[in-house]
Amino acid sequence: MIYDFILNMTQFKEGDDFPEFSLKNQKDEKISKSDLDGQKFILFSYPRALTPGCTKEVCSIRDNFTLLENKGFKIFGISNDPHDKNKKFADKYELQYDLLSDVNAELLEKIGAYGEKQMYGNTYMGTIRKSYIVDEKHKVRKIFNKVKTATHGDELLNEINQLDL
Repeated sequence: MIYDFILNMTQFKEGDDFPEFSLKNQKDEKISKSDLDGQKFILFSYPRALTPGCTKEVCSIRDNFTLLENKGFKIFGISNDPHDKNKKFADKYELQYDLLSDVNAELLEKIGAYGEKQMYGNTYMGTIRKSYIVDEKHKVRKIFNKVKTATHGDELLNEINQLDL
């Protein structure tokens, strides 16, 4: 009981190992952390597919996809939307990268990207917009806790250049 309390207080942070996961993408294919052995990746969480802010974010990353890929990064979006909604989102905006469905928010919770939110005076649980740059040893090198949706692709690229990854 006390151990669970302490474990829940531990916050996911830069320098941590990225947790194990196995989730389906928008094509209903399973993607696991083990599939990314030796691979650098970016994972960004977004609250809801096909909404204005999330559309700006995925398109900003899409527009920087080739530059990020040329730096050796795989890119993944993640939300607790089902894979069929993510498929519509990816198809509509011609995304070149996978959108992962974490319907039960298990990975999102582990990485601190799911929790209490507020909008218009209402409190609810949902996906929190964050991004993670992960090196080839699966160490988290950077966490973006504040994301500028319209320019996030540029933010990621600038940070990768500063980290010299």
